[in-house]
Amino acid sequence: MINRRQFLKLLVGTGACAVLPFDLQTVSENTVSEVWERLVREPVVFDVSESTVYAPWGEFPKTYGDVHDLCGDFTERSELIAAYDSYFDMQSHFYNALEDAASEEGSLAMQLCEKLDMDEAVVAWLQSAPLPELNRVVDSWRSADLPCGYEMPLQSGLMGEAYGFFLRQDASILEPIGIVVVEGEHPGSSYFAAELCIPIEDANYAAAALDIPIRFREVS
Repeated sequence: MINRRQFLKLLVGTGACAVLPFDLQTVSENTVSEVWERLVREPVVFDVSESTVYAPWGEFPKTYGDVHDLCGDFTERSELIAAYDSYFDMQSHFYNALEDAASEEGSLAMQLCEKLDMDEAVVAWLQSAPLPELNRVVDSWRSADLPCGYEMPLQSGLMGEAYGFFLRQDASILEPIGIVVVEGEHPGSSYFAAELCIPIEDANYAAAALDIPIRFREVS
């Protein structure tokens, strides 16, 4: 038995369909059924390329800011330092920024680099440099383009969105439509994805027969 309420919450949460003007957690079963029937008539379509499933909504991340959910300036130094400790990509950007700032004669950055090794200097810079200056470094990191071959965090990007969506679905939905959730092709693998393991026509026929409001289409 498909939990329609939970399914719809996942669809709305991923951005696959419009935000509804009510709380799915508390609305009546009649309202849930009405929304479900509307989606059955206009189902959400997932893209499939060489069996890997992709979410067609949104844009593929291009910058670090697209990948990491950090918005606005830090108003507390402790919050900035916590973010620095959490994001390896940000750390390397701060190293480069400190080296650039240290080229200015008499600057705090130069003094720190002369007295400390690089790891210690970056930490001291985070603890003592003016917050607006450090926020400019964060802004520069956010807007920097992702390098070629950048390994996306799980459930980010178009493949990750589809993986996250189907990962939370019950077997009563996944099995009939031929979806398999792959969590690493082998030990140490970074490939996490949803894969369609039956022909698209068969998957769409099964979804239609069971009134599951999703479909698939082949993309190159």
